[in-house]
Amino acid sequence: MPSSAAAWPPPPHSPPDLAERLALLSVREREVLEHILEGRQTRAIAEALCVSVKTVEFHRSRIREKLQVGSLAELFRLFMTNGEQGLRRDEFSPVVESREG
Repeated sequence: MPSSAAAWPPPPHSPPDLAERLALLSVREREVLEHILEGRQTRAIAEALCVSVKTVEFHRSRIREKLQVGSLAELFRLFMTNGEQGLRRDEFSPVVESREG
């Protein structure tokens, strides 16, 4: 047996960095993602963001597409294996300015 045997199993193909994929999300998609990762259902997200269920479903679809995951389970697995890399709240939560005046 050669001494330069490859490790088994071979390392998985490395998709683009999570931070790079998160950078593709819109502010609203990031808000929806935050709610998803907190375990909220579509209807609860819609109510919290004052949008329709269809709108949340659209954002969920775009999130899966941009993060290159096919299911909610894959989405959670992505964040579990990558920790919170690129998911710092201060990076993607919208800044709400006071309208006092």
